[in-house]
Amino acid sequence: MRLILALTLLIFLGCKQQKDSGEKVTINGLEISKFLVDKIESESGKRFEPLKRTIWKMDPKTENGFRQADSTVSGIQIPFVMDAKARKIVRDYLPKFSPLGHYIYLKNLDFDENFENSYYDIAVITCKDQFELIEFVQTNGLNYDVTNEDVIEKLKKWNSECPFFIVAAYEDGIEADFIELPKDLESFAKEVYQFCPDVIEQGVGSEEELVKYFKTEKSFWLWWD
Repeated sequence: MRLILALTLLIFLGCKQQKDSGEKVTINGLEISKFLVDKIESESGKRFEPLKRTIWKMDPKTENGFRQADSTVSGIQIPFVMDAKARKIVRDYLPKFSPLGHYIYLKNLDFDENFENSYYDIAVITCKDQFELIEFVQTNGLNYDVTNEDVIEKLKKWNSECPFFIVAAYEDGIEADFIELPKDLESFAKEVYQFCPDVIEQGVGSEEELVKYFKTEKSFWLWWD
């Protein structure tokens, strides 16, 4: 009986320790919930570090006229987290971060040396909504004359018709989960193809396969090669 009581007390105390005290920490200029930071670090098995993104600066001394520079911004990231684990963390914690004025998302798709497993970086920034995230990342398809403004405009239109939330954002694409599937999946597939041909031409292969993807995965993606 005493053993049962002791175990019950330990479980109770453990549960109490899991509650959010409201304490904040500041990491790389980002004021954020210590509780959420601790939880994500525990689940990923890694520590947050300053967020960096690749920017390009004009440099006439280089062969192509540009040079690459890493710019540290106000945000945090956990690098190289296994795909399934990274997605679960972002999907679980996005509803917790959004009301606090932060956005958690996946970035920098990568692979191990044998290309057997995929990985993402998990990032958190101060952000009012997913469209500001796309502006921050500067997602575009410039090789198809698609600007960042075009991407945001198109995503806002689609979101008004079939709500979604963005789980991954890169300079050349996004991944999003549907909250509601499009009412006309075939029409949506055509519109996605017109806006981002590589989804089919270097992706699923046909509009029919794209519709199947929408149905089974309840998500969509854009990628300009």
